[in-house]
This record gives sequence, structure tokens and C-alpha cells, in this order.
Amino acid sequence: MKKILISLGVATILASSAFACKNTNIGMSCSNHKMMSSYKNKSGKLVGAILNAFSKTAPSAEQIKTAKRAVEKFRDSMSESKANKKFPIETLTETKFDKDLFASICLKKSAKKIQSRVDLIEKIYSTLDEQQKREFKTEFASKKVLKELMR
Repeated sequence: MKKILISLGVATILASSAFACKNTNIGMSCSNHKMMSSYKNKSGKLVGAILNAFSKTAPSAEQIKTAKRAVEKFRDSMSESKANKKFPIETLTETKFDKDLFASICLKKSAKKIQSRVDLIEKIYSTLDEQQKREFKTEFASKKVLKELMR
């Protein structure tokens, strides 16, 4: 009975480890795939879609390192932007609300977020070769189209 339980446990562990990397690409090892998956889970929808398309292009180890640095830089800028998510109290005076100042402050914050996204996409896209760029575009576009169709 004890041997049966031990053999079932070992078989379960082996089977689960065999299926753990079934979705990896040919050029990407299991550990690289897990690293990219962890970034997708911790990031927002846009970053997840970008990294999903990036991982389908069979990136090299150097490309993965570059993407990892770009995502970390993006996260830092987004966390900085969230830390500064306070109401611009200087737009309120004792008698009036300065809507022009409020709008300019909010537009600056929005522009910084957009620029961070642009920098992320540019950095990741620039690491890819011509074939990978075509695959990235196809994969990224198909996800976006499907998502729009499901709305």
C-alpha cells in the first residue's frame, strides 16, 4: 500500500512537470517561458498582451533580458505615477477653481503614462529581427482584434 502511494506521488510529480512547459516555443526554454509568464501576470493588460506577443517570437536570452529591463523601467514609471496620484490642491483657491491649471496638470500626467507605454513598445520592438517583428505584429494584432470582437 505504501509503495503504491509513493509511486502515485512520483507519477503525479513527473506528469505535472512534463506538462509544465508544453506551451513553450522552440527557441525558448522552460525557465524563460516561466519568467515571461510571471511578468505577464504582474503587469497590466497592455503589457501582458505585448509580452504574450513577444514570447511567441522565440526570443533569444539577450532579447528576454532587454524586455525584462524595459518592463521593469515601465513598472517603475507607472508606480511613480500612482504615487503622485493626488488631487492637485493648488487648483483650488478660497474663491474659485482654476480649471486651466487642473487640466494642464492632468494632461501632463496622462502624457507621461502614454510616453512610458511608447518607450516600452519601442524598446521591445527594437530588439526583434525582421522575422520576429512580423510575428510580433501578427500575434499582437490578432489578440487585439479578437478582444474587440468579444466586446
